[in-house]
Amino acid sequence: MFGFFVLIGLWCAMEAGSPTVVANPVLFRNVDVLPMDGTGLNAGMDVIVEGGRIRAMVPHDPNRTNTGARVIEGSGKVLMPGLVDMHAHLPNGSAESWDLDDYFARCLAAGVTTVRSMRGHPRQLAWRAEVLGGERLGPHLVLAAPPFHRDQAATADLDVLAERYARAGYDFLKVLSGIEFEQYRSLMETTRKLGLDVTGHIMPEVGPHRTVALGQRTVEHPLTLDTLLEKEGEQGVRKLARRMRENQVFFCPTLDFYLIHIPMMRGEDFAKQRPLTGLPPQVQADWTAYQQEYTEKARKGGEDFLAKRAAFEKRVADYRRLCRILHEEKVAFLVSASAGPFIAPGTSMLDEMKHFKSLGFSNEDVLMAATWHAARALRKGEEFGQVREGRRADLLLLGANPLEDLDALRNIEGVMLEGRLLELPRIATPQL
Repeated sequence: MFGFFVLIGLWCAMEAGSPTVVANPVLFRNVDVLPMDGTGLNAGMDVIVEGGRIRAMVPHDPNRTNTGARVIEGSGKVLMPGLVDMHAHLPNGSAESWDLDDYFARCLAAGVTTVRSMRGHPRQLAWRAEVLGGERLGPHLVLAAPPFHRDQAATADLDVLAERYARAGYDFLKVLSGIEFEQYRSLMETTRKLGLDVTGHIMPEVGPHRTVALGQRTVEHPLTLDTLLEKEGEQGVRKLARRMRENQVFFCPTLDFYLIHIPMMRGEDFAKQRPLTGLPPQVQADWTAYQQEYTEKARKGGEDFLAKRAAFEKRVADYRRLCRILHEEKVAFLVSASAGPFIAPGTSMLDEMKHFKSLGFSNEDVLMAATWHAARALRKGEEFGQVREGRRADLLLLGANPLEDLDALRNIEGVMLEGRLLELPRIATPQL
């Protein structure tokens, strides 16, 4: 499996230097377009890409010529925007860590052309500069500052720290826990002046209603929302959901992060559901050890473990109910499996998307969450997330229609990154 990642890198090294420079235009001829604007599939279109942008999207003309363009025959294929992973943790040098170039290559091969990193670190600013400068092949990076948490709240002026992070070049701030309401309120005022968004957890010290009222841009994970369900019931959740929709607060549930633990806690061999073949040896070893730990706990059982398992399964059931309610109230969802054992860069996006399906989302709802809603959440709706004239040409060419079956995303025939076509001959998106 490693060969195809090498192939991507070699092709790009030969074909392009800076990611902003495109030698020749590309014409996708007679392709079905999924623009992600609510119009469904637009059949039989000619899409011209030039200078890293979508220059034209018009009905197919069999007599159309575009001198100097590289022509991609699109008959029977679907062109859609690249996917956006909205809660990634880039490699941080820990024992279970991906090589950065391998991590990026796996994202691109799975159609992920933009990654929002939620684990801030100064080294990521350098990585982004390398990607922008053409020194490293990778998706577009949107970077969180180092997260705000209890220790910082007790020892630092969060407003001053926010200003420092803004000057350093981070795209947004992330809150975790332990920040009192007045600190949080002041931080929100400061970030509005700085032009930065705040994302992250709903902290118990602030609570869901005040978090949404103050305009936190995204809510990550269902944490604390399950408490709201217990305290205020379904109507309380619906009231919050309507306020989220009104205030344009987006929700990134990262369900896969929670759901993968249920079979392991039951003693099932999860590696049979997501084989480790083709993953880096260290990752395989770490994930195997992680599962073995759960298998041993499940084998021994005991009242304490069984009680914890029952409580966890109930909590996950509540999470799923919360997601259904938020979706019914038309809250805009975002897609990411987060990070951790049995969550792989790129490919786990589809696992998360299938969880959405199990909650009643249509295929188009799921795809909107992974493209257009993500661009809106990042305040980049005029930049990418749709196949429209003037948008950045981050595109996927599929061999089948994902509106009919999301598994079409396992049959990616081409990935375009800002106008550069990364060819993947004879390769389907890897399946874990």
